[in-house]
Amino acid sequence: MRLLLAICLLVIPTLAQAKNYSDLSTYYPLAEGNAWVYASESNFGGLNQFAVESYDKESAYYTVRHKNNLVDGLLIIEYKGDRIQKIGATSSVTGDIEPKIVPEIILMSPLIKGTKWHYFNNNYDIYCQVVGIVTTEVKAGKFNNVIKVEIMRKNKKKKENWPPEYQYFAPNVGLIKTEAKIKNKMLLIEELIDYTIKSP
Repeated sequence: MRLLLAICLLVIPTLAQAKNYSDLSTYYPLAEGNAWVYASESNFGGLNQFAVESYDKESAYYTVRHKNNLVDGLLIIEYKGDRIQKIGATSSVTGDIEPKIVPEIILMSPLIKGTKWHYFNNNYDIYCQVVGIVTTEVKAGKFNNVIKVEIMRKNKKKKENWPPEYQYFAPNVGLIKTEAKIKNKMLLIEELIDYTIKSP
């Protein structure tokens, strides 16, 4: 019995360390020099631009520049175990980078149909779920094996819900499209028009 217990104590940590979450970096590739440009319907037809500026090795997070005709700030994003999440952003009030009280989970592994996650942001409960693997075409091209994520925002205090939103992530590219379902019709919010991905 003692021998069996000793073997379990050795094997269980090894199995835990063996978990591989490489699908996160495949579907949300962060590296210095990577950049994405989106045509944004929600930003008065302007452009939404994101570019990875640096990687902090000590704290293990990426600094991403976000620019459009309304904002020019930084996002702090990290790979954390089975998830990739936004942990900080430039404050629109002070201009300083402020940590998120609750990290915003962008994706969670495994990236297969049925995977769910939840977080809280600005009085809203955010419920996310991978609802399919699809082929999607945007201005930047046609992409296969795209992860489709449904996002539901619910304010329990005011008993109000936002229309469901859908984000599409392509392998070795990242986010390629965001749309919302309003009155049973899909409304395009933004789509990828150009991108640069550095070789790992």
